[in-house]
Amino acid sequence: MIAIYILAGAGAVVTYFTQDFYVFLVTRIIEGGVILSISIIPFVLALEYVPAQKRMLVLSAFRFAYPLLGVCMPWVAYGLAHWRLLNAVIVLPCLVGPVVSISLSDRLRGVWYSRALRDAEKLLSFCSFVSFVVTYCPTEAQCFIEVHKRVSISQIPTKMDASKKSSTTDVFKYPTLRRSFMITLFLWLMSCLTYSAGQLYAATATDDPFVMTSTTNAMDILATGLALPLADRWGRRPSMVCAYGLAAVCYVGVAGFFGKSAAIFAILMVGRFALTTAYNVGYLFAAEIYPTEIRSQALSIRQAFGSLGKFLSAQVVQLAFYGRFLPLFILGGLSCASALITLPLPETNNQRLPETLEEGEAMRDLPKPWFPCLASKKRERSGTGTRVRSMSTLSAATIDSVSPH
Repeated sequence: MIAIYILAGAGAVVTYFTQDFYVFLVTRIIEGGVILSISIIPFVLALEYVPAQKRMLVLSAFRFAYPLLGVCMPWVAYGLAHWRLLNAVIVLPCLVGPVVSISLSDRLRGVWYSRALRDAEKLLSFCSFVSFVVTYCPTEAQCFIEVHKRVSISQIPTKMDASKKSSTTDVFKYPTLRRSFMITLFLWLMSCLTYSAGQLYAATATDDPFVMTSTTNAMDILATGLALPLADRWGRRPSMVCAYGLAAVCYVGVAGFFGKSAAIFAILMVGRFALTTAYNVGYLFAAEIYPTEIRSQALSIRQAFGSLGKFLSAQVVQLAFYGRFLPLFILGGLSCASALITLPLPETNNQRLPETLEEGEAMRDLPKPWFPCLASKKRERSGTGTRVRSMSTLSAATIDSVSPH
């Protein structure tokens, strides 16, 4: 992460001073290669250090930054009227990243140690209690040990476990995980295509792209705020299916309001609202499906598919030369396809993150309720409610960093 921040900042400095087109081209390639990693790595770190109930909150904090800056940056660019200076203003703060990264690493290590101390205290209390029971109550001890027979030292991660590395190619050995992995890749490709194309098309619907870009990002802020309670209450899968379905209806149905500028604008904003909601939920959904062993690798591959979708979005918008609503019909069709291919994915709301590939494969047994909030209330009334599981927060990298060498 430190190297990525240094490359981003250095690329901005070189871009500002260079007068050579080929040097500029190389720096742009470097910037494009590292900018996505800047968003992925901190997100994965934060995701693995929060309980299951707070994961959507972490995502919302990350996702709020994009539309907030999206509202402001058009006017910053308009005020500066200097693209080299704008590039420096945007990317130069990355040079602060290495210092923050080192501090973050130390803080996380301190958090791990404090948790380890608390776990050690609990373990000592547990051993003392077992010793007392075995000594004075042998009959009760047998029952107690039988109840806790699943607790074993083998469940505690070790440095040897951390040294075992998995590759994303191992996903193809597991049918269910392979299917979910491939679905999330193409789902993200279509999501990024429709998300970027929708913004590009909205910017061409008015003579003032600065105003339209700010308005679109303001709608993204509202959608990001709605995605948090919606995904936590309804679940990831139902929220995405419904949001993609609404976006499809808006983009296809806008043709029926030809000549009504106000109606077209309103429908496009509703479609944008629904699409951003699905996009934000999907950003977290895949991270909850991928096992910890391959999560960073899998998210990087998914981002590559997303970049391909963003590249294709400009080509889709250019089809407006052949028909004003043709790009919208394509966006509507892709939104409908996104809703359909989301259906086979497992529901991950309030579920612990899978650590191994085997746990990722076992997610096929998770229930797929359409309304988890109603299902949980039904279980509470019937007395069969289950305790929400907390997630394991130890990744292989963390184990290695705190293990004695």
